Amino acid sequence: MDNKTKSQVSDSLQSAHSLAVLLARASEDDLPTNHAALQIAQLIDKSVNALGDQ
Repeated sequence: MDNKTKSQVSDSLQSAHSLAVLLARASEDDLPTNHAALQIAQLIDKSVNALGDQ
């Protein structure tokens, strides 16, 4: 993957992470949805970190 592609993928993952965090905050009263949103956010965060390590 070239640097431009990595940057685009990283930007997309960071946007997805932000949306997952917003969903987690908005769903604090709905525990199953909140738990799923938190798991999604954590997985995306790991992906962003792994991409940065390449």
